[in-house]
This record gives sequence, C-alpha cells and structure tokens, in this order.
Amino acid sequence: MSTELVKVTMPAPILTVIDKTLVSVLKKNLSKLVADTNKAIESGVKTKERALKANAVVEDGRKAIKVVKEVRLNFTRPLDEVKKRIIAEEEKLLQRLVESNKELDGMVMEREARMEAEEAERKRQAEEAQRAAEEAARKKEETNRKISLAKGGDGDVKPVVAEQITQPISTYQMNKVARTRSIVDLVKIGAAVEGGERKIAGVIIFQVWQFKVTDSKKVPEEYRKISR
Repeated sequence: MSTELVKVTMPAPILTVIDKTLVSVLKKNLSKLVADTNKAIESGVKTKERALKANAVVEDGRKAIKVVKEVRLNFTRPLDEVKKRIIAEEEKLLQRLVESNKELDGMVMEREARMEAEEAERKRQAEEAQRAAEEAARKKEETNRKISLAKGGDGDVKPVVAEQITQPISTYQMNKVARTRSIVDLVKIGAAVEGGERKIAGVIIFQVWQFKVTDSKKVPEEYRKISR
C-alpha cells in the first residue's frame, strides 16, 4: 500500500527559542535559573535574608515555567488546530462507511440472534412433547394396572414405553457466520520497537524498550491482525 507521508520539520530549535525568551524576560537562561534554584536550596531559609532571596528565586521559577509553556503553545497551538481539522476530515470521509458497516454488522448479528432463538424454541417444543409423551405413557400404564386389578388380576402389567420424540439437531453453530475483528498485534509492535520505532499511536514505549497498549482503538492497522 502506497501512502504519501507528510514530513514535519521544526521551524526553529525550541530550546534556543525558550532560552532567548527567558533571557529577555528574566535576564537569565534556564540553566542559570536551575543552578540558582539549587544553590538557594543548599543555602536554606534560616535567615530572613535567605528566605527573601529564596522567595525571589521561586518567583523567577514560576515566571520561567509560565514563559516556557507559552513558548511551547506558540509551537503546538497551530499543530493542534491542524490535528482537529484532519480528524474532522477523517470522520467526514469515513462516516458513510462506518454507518454502513455498522448496519451490515447489525444485520449479521440479528440473523444469528434469530437463528439461536428459533433453535431454542424447537428444543423447548421437543422437550415439552417428550414430557407429554412420557406422561401419557404413565397414565396408560396406570389405566392398564387398574383394569387388571378390576378383573381380579395382580396389577402386574406390561410397561408402556413412551413415544420417543426426535430431538432437533443443533445447526446454529454450523450456520453461524465466522466473525472477525481487528485486534492489536503485539508481535508486530514488539518487532517495530526492537527495530527502532519509538512512536506508535495508542502505545507507550518505555526506555527499556518494552511496550504497553494503552488504547487498542488508536493502534494503526499495520500493527493489527485478524482474530475471530
């Protein structure tokens, strides 16, 4: 299957942009801010002077965090909007297929439910007929015993064998449509991770190069297999 892939390149090194922004706002870059914060931790807050200095460092840290998030959003907001539009187009493109597929799947499931119900009803009727036949045989034998006793006999009569009702043969499983569904192929994911793949939708790839499926619905088709 041939697929045109969209290549995304970074417009500028984000760390460079972050540091430049921090320097313009706080007059220091992120590395310097981290160093100042660690130094303030080591100095402690036993004196009022140190507490005031620590508080100032904390405020700088809060400002830095806010600045970094704003810089990041400048990069990701446009991407998020594009992502939303792409998802909307995807849903629009697949809407008819999803609806039709759901309707057809419902027809298959309805057929199977009807077959199962019809088979259960045939079995019920056969069992009911067998019970009726056995009750009729019991009553016939009881009547013969009474006749024997009325005629001076000992009531020892030949057993009346109940009619054996033919039980229906189960055809539901034989006629049931084999249903398949797309499931996550852990072997393919494992092979991809071992081959260097580090980003798969719906999968967390750990640094020890193990993986855990977090959302099977999001896993791409190339990492799925057919299952009954």
